[in-house]
Amino acid sequence: MENFDWDCEGYHLFSTTNIVNRVNGDKLFVLFLRAAEDQQKDLSASFRIGEIAELIPKETSGIIKYATYGYSFMSMLSNQNHRDYFLFEDKKIQDELTLLCRATNRDNYYWKKHCMNERVRVNPKYIRKRTTRTPISIRKNSQPLYEADSIQDAARYLSEHLNISIHRCYDPIERGYAYHVPYYYDGDIYRFIAPPEISSARRQQLEEKDHKNARRIWLIPANPDEYDLERAFSHFQALDWKRSYNYENGDILFLYVSGSVKKVMYKVEVIDGLVHSNDTLYDQTFWLDTDKYSQAIGGEKTRIRLVDVADKDDLTLPRLRERGLRGNIQGSMKLTGELRDYIMSHFTKDVSSLIYPDDLPDLWEGERKTISVNAYERNPIARQQCIDHYGVECQVCRINFEETYGEVGRDFIHVHHITPLHKVKEGYVVDPRTDLIPVCPNCHAMLHRKENGKYFTLEELKERFKV
Repeated sequence: MENFDWDCEGYHLFSTTNIVNRVNGDKLFVLFLRAAEDQQKDLSASFRIGEIAELIPKETSGIIKYATYGYSFMSMLSNQNHRDYFLFEDKKIQDELTLLCRATNRDNYYWKKHCMNERVRVNPKYIRKRTTRTPISIRKNSQPLYEADSIQDAARYLSEHLNISIHRCYDPIERGYAYHVPYYYDGDIYRFIAPPEISSARRQQLEEKDHKNARRIWLIPANPDEYDLERAFSHFQALDWKRSYNYENGDILFLYVSGSVKKVMYKVEVIDGLVHSNDTLYDQTFWLDTDKYSQAIGGEKTRIRLVDVADKDDLTLPRLRERGLRGNIQGSMKLTGELRDYIMSHFTKDVSSLIYPDDLPDLWEGERKTISVNAYERNPIARQQCIDHYGVECQVCRINFEETYGEVGRDFIHVHHITPLHKVKEGYVVDPRTDLIPVCPNCHAMLHRKENGKYFTLEELKERFKV
């Protein structure tokens, strides 16, 4: 059978960990479990042997010979070689089938002639227990669609809604609620949302088991002599990157800046694993090597967003080699074990999550006015360097949002660009420690207001605040 594997990680109603033998009779049992889940059968219910045969007919088993299939089916039902897959309502019938399996001269289709209406149950040891309720909200294009009480219920609903096989639904639902990864289908965006404690627990389970639905972590090179990453991140919310591997939504990529830098500096998240060439966002402005830009045209891309940035000696090439890196970083490599944990430990924030919109609304005398915010104030890299220097306390009114509002205010602050916009010339390089300053939204709005035709300076606003 195509795509057969003993672990069946894409299935959720049963477990194959207790299957010891790996021959045809055992394979048939796994195929039966798969077919039952695909057709939304209740594995705790009783089955007629004839019904089991209908779920796994000879042509689906990969067993070509007629006699071999008959014998394999009978051995699956029996206790031969310590098998215990099924519990018979009439135990004597199972004992009889076991004796037939051991006989030299036997009828391999005795079960089909005499036992098709006998009822059996799957041994509970092979059925996964639902120990906790997993409420999952399904949203379509941001609109509520369905409230499921388990992943099985969510998969059943999605299968019927999209008219696709149920086992195709489990993976996107699991990735969705564990990692907040959207599922794109026929032009629509589906999201699966579970309570934070449930999604966090499942995320940990997936990663501890290195499950196929666990978010994958990659280390990939970025040449600073070819492409100006820092400037690109300051202008775009997302970048389209060459798809060297089959990156999936939710994957994390750590960008190793080569050249004279030689250190891991950026953590990015894949928000669209596959972007076709006709949908690619090209950013020629930030390509320093025109030949490389020409080579980048066309082909499949992966869309990424900046999550965090670090500039630490702990992430240089020699330090990475001390943690298990072998050779040079010349292409994408999947991170695992100590090296993965070491790199991840140096990136603890999401510097893009608190970036505010391009315009700050201000109401005055019943008229709506907007305040322009320049790219430096929105640049997550410069913003983080400014906060690292000053902290997250407003430098005018001294409010600290975490101290005032608790956990919800952690790391929240705006960043103001001190140099007036009209003085910013082409080629100007921002210094996050002298040109930027952290301020609260109220003080930020006041710094963008004019009095007698002039903007407030930081010191002037501090004096006004004291009054």
